[in-house]
Amino acid sequence: MGSSGPSSRGRFTSTLAAGGALLLLNSAYLAAFASPTLFYFANVALHVLGGAVLLAAGAFWLRRHGAGLTRPGRAAAALLAAGGLLGVALAITGATTRYSWLLRAHIAIVTAGAVIALILAARHATLTARRRVRPAHAIAFV
Repeated sequence: MGSSGPSSRGRFTSTLAAGGALLLLNSAYLAAFASPTLFYFANVALHVLGGAVLLAAGAFWLRRHGAGLTRPGRAAAALLAAGGLLGVALAITGATTRYSWLLRAHIAIVTAGAVIALILAARHATLTARRRVRPAHAIAFV
């Protein structure tokens, strides 16, 4: 990220969002199809690796742009970071029965942060679309 202009910030933010969406899909697969197969365990490894990359990239993004976050944005970031750190603990301890409480906490906290982040992203997309669509656009469409 050599430049820190608006377009590079937007690209990095979009890349983070895309990575989060992929990790969310991976999480849904892990939750829905827990089975002792090679494909499942490969997805567990991808989840750990993807989560670690997103945790590091999110920390980098927050260091540069976190001051501009709203209160709900800070709450989402804090929950996602805490959930990510629980994920690091899970990678160290393993998600065995003894640490099942840690797995449940990781899931609950990351889910809470993701829900807030998704609501904020939807709100931002709606506001951006409203600014871009003007009455002339509606008339041209009809």
